[in-house]
Amino acid sequence: MVVLSHCRDLPLSEAEVQSIWDAVCTKTKYKGGEPVAVRCVDEKEIRLLNQTYRGKDASTNVLTFSYGAEEGHDIALCMSVAIAEARERKADIRDYAALLLTHAFLHAAGLDHEHSSEEDARTRSFERAVLTQCGFVSQALSDVY
Repeated sequence: MVVLSHCRDLPLSEAEVQSIWDAVCTKTKYKGGEPVAVRCVDEKEIRLLNQTYRGKDASTNVLTFSYGAEEGHDIALCMSVAIAEARERKADIRDYAALLLTHAFLHAAGLDHEHSSEEDARTRSFERAVLTQCGFVSQALSDVY
């Protein structure tokens, strides 16, 4: 089950976010019974999280934290970064937010595009499939990460 927190600027409904999570679980054959919390944060907080947990002193669009099958996952999404990136890419913000959540959910399901070029290709393939299945356009995929 997906729970949204502080996501007033997220241009997706809770049902749409849940459908993305469900599609990721189906596509990856991930069991997905644990809770997933999506929290929208500001640039200051996402930068602190990125610096603390990834050693990168920069704002980013989304981060995934997984704690194991019982405890679930936390997703930190920075809508101000997402909006700026969507504008740069001339992408619809709904499609772009869906892409970022799909990407974060794939990390939660165990995929890691940074692991290898094969895993990167697999991640991008799953992103396209999930976005298409859920009715979003995957045009914003190029050069996201």
